[in-house]
Amino acid sequence: MMATASSSETADPFLELCALPYEQSEKRDTCQRCRRPSVVCVCSCFPESPVSIETRVVILQHPNEEGRCLATVPLLVECVSRDKVHVIRGKRFGDSRRHPVLHKALTSPNSYILYPGRNAIDLHSLHRDPIGCNSSNDGAALIVLDGTWAQAKALYTQNPTLHNIQQVLLRPLRCLCRHQLDHGAVTHHSKEDPDYLPREVRARIKKEQKLQALTGTQDKRGLT
Repeated sequence: MMATASSSETADPFLELCALPYEQSEKRDTCQRCRRPSVVCVCSCFPESPVSIETRVVILQHPNEEGRCLATVPLLVECVSRDKVHVIRGKRFGDSRRHPVLHKALTSPNSYILYPGRNAIDLHSLHRDPIGCNSSNDGAALIVLDGTWAQAKALYTQNPTLHNIQQVLLRPLRCLCRHQLDHGAVTHHSKEDPDYLPREVRARIKKEQKLQALTGTQDKRGLT
C-alpha cells in the first residue's frame, strides 16, 4: 500500500515565502537643491547668491564620478557663477583642442591645477587679488580633478599636459567636513597619508630616510 504525501509536504516553500506580508521601504526625502538626503542637507552652507568670480573653473571629471549620488560638482555650481564652471568628462585629454576652454587654460600662464603634489603651494599665498582680476590675467583658470583619490591621481598621471601647470592646494572645506561629522561621518586617513601605511612599510621608509640623511652628511664632510 503506497503512502500518499500530505499537502503540507508537497507545498512549494518558495510560494509560501512569497505569500508572507512585507513592509515597503520608504524612500528618504531628498533636497532638490543640494541632492543630499533632507536630514543632511547642506544648503545652509551655500551663499545667499552665487559668488561672482573672474577665474574659470575647469573640472576634469572621471566618468565614474558622474553618477554618484554624493557628487560635489553640483555643490560648486550652487556657490559660484554657473557660466564660470565647465565640466569635461573623460580619462584622457591628449588633444585639448577638442575642448577650447581646457586648451585655453593649459596655454595660459595664469592657470593652476588643484592637486596635492610635492610642488603644490597654498593658493591663498599667490595673490591678494583674485586670479583674473585684470586683463593681464586673461584666460586664467583653476583646473580641478573630480574623482576619488585614485581616480584623480590616474587622471593626472595619464595626462602629461597637466604636468606643466603649477599645482596648488586649498584650505580644507571645514564647513562641509564639520557638517558630515555631525551627521554620522567618521574620520579616516587617506591612502596618501603616511599614517595609513602598514607599520613595516613606515619603518622601512624611516630607515631609508635616516640612511639618506647619513649619506648626505658624509658627502658634505667630504667636500669640506
